[in-house]
Amino acid sequence: MVVACAGTSTPSAPDASTPAAQSPTDAGGGDTGQGGDQAPDGGGPRTFTITVSLSGGAPGRVVSSPEGVDCPGACAAGFEDGSTVVLSPAPGSGAVFSGWTGACGGFGNCSIRPRASLETEAMFSPEVPRPTPPSAACGALLPTPVPMQQHSSRLEYGSCRSSAGDGSGTLAFLHSTSCVEGDCSGHLDIVPPVGTATGDKVSDATLLQQPRGFLLVERPFGHGPTPQAFWTSAFDPAGAPLGQSQAIGASGMFAAPDPRGGLVVAGRLDAGDVLNPLGPSSVAGFSSGPQGAKLKWGPVPLASAGAVYGLGIDVNGRALVVSNGTSRFGPGSVSAQWFGEGGAALTGEFLLASSFVPGTATWFELAPLIGGGLAIERRDVLVPGTTAAAVWILSIGSGATTAEPPPQWLTERPGTHLAIARAGQGYALLSIGLSNTPCTQSVEVMTPDGQSCGHVLYSARYAGVCATTQDLVLTPAGTIVQKMPDDMDPASPSGMTRCTWRYWPAALR
Repeated sequence: MVVACAGTSTPSAPDASTPAAQSPTDAGGGDTGQGGDQAPDGGGPRTFTITVSLSGGAPGRVVSSPEGVDCPGACAAGFEDGSTVVLSPAPGSGAVFSGWTGACGGFGNCSIRPRASLETEAMFSPEVPRPTPPSAACGALLPTPVPMQQHSSRLEYGSCRSSAGDGSGTLAFLHSTSCVEGDCSGHLDIVPPVGTATGDKVSDATLLQQPRGFLLVERPFGHGPTPQAFWTSAFDPAGAPLGQSQAIGASGMFAAPDPRGGLVVAGRLDAGDVLNPLGPSSVAGFSSGPQGAKLKWGPVPLASAGAVYGLGIDVNGRALVVSNGTSRFGPGSVSAQWFGEGGAALTGEFLLASSFVPGTATWFELAPLIGGGLAIERRDVLVPGTTAAAVWILSIGSGATTAEPPPQWLTERPGTHLAIARAGQGYALLSIGLSNTPCTQSVEVMTPDGQSCGHVLYSARYAGVCATTQDLVLTPAGTIVQKMPDDMDPASPSGMTRCTWRYWPAALR
């Protein structure tokens, strides 16, 4: 990562002996107790292969003592059974060592006594210098330099999906593992702050962040035409399942997390027999607590007769449903309606935008603003299933019935999504996922009035174009999460898919 800040110089890279790059204590895989390879002639000591790979998008080198590994170059070597092998990482110019995965762990030299052939991965990430704040207002907002960590999963088949976190620092990583006749199952990896992972089977789902724990909106596929049943599952901060909600029929559904906990869904909903035809669009709220996810209120019919185009919840817990307003306000109209606690309609249907021309596939993303209200972003799929465009078009006060143009600092930053950072002291503008795009993503930190405090670049590699990227994620605990591009996370020789997420814990807490 590289921080860019107008009018400032970039500090020099930290020395490899600093705590961010090295640790005085060894971290190793220890004895495995596994069998190994015999000497080629059938006699003498057994030898085992230690294989090192490099990741993280920045230059670095790993050498072994005794000699054998000098990676890049010689990334695998044989060592005698029971010998002590020390692997030493050395970051290159502009890089820091971010830790080991595989047979090694931690952030220092790795000492191994091989009892089997082992593999380990050394992560080198671009340095994260802390820029000079352009003003006193930025001093507490800049990202805290922290070592990068990494979580990887290997799948026999399937795809990498979304990530989320909660206010305690727990992370969740979702990937699908199988699809049979359209029915997909998924696997959920839970990573508490201590860095261990557990797995839970889930249906194909949308993963939503919560102040404590997180929610999955699960929706099966392959059950015929709409409506389809969906339900919500709640997990506590340790990743333990708390229980599911009742099933609800849905079509054209949007889901948005409540910043205070729970979620709201909007679309054509039916809380009764999900096989019955659905009525007009409606909205419903779910709670999330020790008893699991529960239908809290609704479905409540919308005043609009049109399809839902977007949904957002502000920091006051007020939900804004955006819909097609043509039936009431004429062609090219987009309307909206506010809902409060318990599903009470705070307004009727009101005109949000006129003379609106949608694309082939257009929807709205809504982001909470500090103090209340929402910023509204237009999203378009330009090439179906691949490339999205994002432009900030409106902002609206909490409970207001008239939208305004967004502030200039938002309109000048297309291709981003907005998150409240530093416990409400500022904003983070994060790169959205794109196709055929440069491999560098960014997080720009802003004051509440839109003053830029600098931006951090997260480079999957120094140059070139990536086939696809995913949205950068900022969790309630201030952790920044980046999914490695699929073309930089290749399948293994046996054909297994690898899903790798890099993360920087509490960088914007």
